[in-house]
Amino acid sequence: MSRLPPLKILPLLALFYCLLLSGSAFAAAHVQPITVTLPESLLREAIASVVPIQIDPHVHSMRGEIEVKNISNLQISKGRIACRMQLEGRHLGVSTNVGGHILNLNIGSLSVDVNTDSALRFDAQKQILYIRPTVKSSSATQGQADSLISMFNGNELPIALQKLQPLVSQAGNKMLIINGRITDIVAEQDRLVLKLLPTISTRKVR
Repeated sequence: MSRLPPLKILPLLALFYCLLLSGSAFAAAHVQPITVTLPESLLREAIASVVPIQIDPHVHSMRGEIEVKNISNLQISKGRIACRMQLEGRHLGVSTNVGGHILNLNIGSLSVDVNTDSALRFDAQKQILYIRPTVKSSSATQGQADSLISMFNGNELPIALQKLQPLVSQAGNKMLIINGRITDIVAEQDRLVLKLLPTISTRKVR
């Protein structure tokens, strides 16, 4: 399973909302999850700041370098994210098992655009967002770039989210520490929704 680099913008935005809402959360007898709404337009800016994204091809019996060069035409609906991705592969090769013999096929370099419709799954324990894209169409002719496209079609691609940094504030001789943990990420119409669970503790300052 390929691993994408952390999508840094989501935890940073989540922490920003924690700062805004931490006062009411602290006052509540039982801390309630905080809902953070990221509109489509903001996600477009976030994606533009992290591409190109490197993909590790080795777990798919491929070798070489693979990048998602660009992501455009982003559309978010309930439970789904549709977009157009520009994929680029360099020095590509694929290994196949035929009758117990390993055959190495050199593919070379290629570039292809794919239109995808992706489902989301969030693993709260591992803090990983899984995206499973289905390729609807591509710019490749029949047989061209099949191996590269097959890496994305129906396979879960994990995005490891960075741990949120705690908010620390001093009041008198006590230090207030607020940690936020993402408990769920869901796609809704025209927006992505994050649910955060804040935990609050105090420590005496010497």
